[in-house]
Amino acid sequence: MGSLKDLSKEIEALVEKASQSVVRVDARRGRAGTGIVWDSGLVLTANHVVEQEEDIEVVVDGKSAKASLVGRDPATDLALLKVDGLSAPAMPRAKVSDLKPGQIVLAIGRPGSLKATFGTISAVSSPWRGWRGSEVEHLIQTNAPLYPGFSGGPLVDADGRAVGMNSWVFGRGDGRAIAMDVAERVVESLRADGRIKRPYPTPGCGQSSGQAG
Repeated sequence: MGSLKDLSKEIEALVEKASQSVVRVDARRGRAGTGIVWDSGLVLTANHVVEQEEDIEVVVDGKSAKASLVGRDPATDLALLKVDGLSAPAMPRAKVSDLKPGQIVLAIGRPGSLKATFGTISAVSSPWRGWRGSEVEHLIQTNAPLYPGFSGGPLVDADGRAVGMNSWVFGRGDGRAIAMDVAERVVESLRADGRIKRPYPTPGCGQSSGQAG
């Protein structure tokens, strides 16, 4: 029993540490989502969580802060927010090359109170086409449950690093997350141009709405 208690305490400590970089995002009527502190003053969240481009609020440590939309990419379900006075630490990130099926992960969300679920990485896909035709280069599949409001939150490994951003858009009920390698490239473009420049339109990349997560 001692080893189980030790494991429980380690998971509790991991969630507590990771939660310092996890925020609530209020950008759609009636349903909050989650965001990951990406850098100083910046929060990464799911595109479908941001239904309104004005009056966006991010809640950190119980305090609300105004946020503005830097840019969004519906094809990868990623959106970047600029948050006034954000002082929370950025979450460390893992590379997709570090990931293997069977590794333990935690899905963390903060649609209200902090929530976390436990599971493993089931698979790391090569280019994967979503249900509306959009394509993501690396998508992580997990059996850690994603509850409503978990979209935009991190999938965290045993070292406390974000391995992906959780998204209901690609899951069809399964747990899926966009790998941090993909997010880093998208964020770089959003910071520079506010959008992703592609040589041709991505099929089905219109903004998703009505998603449960």
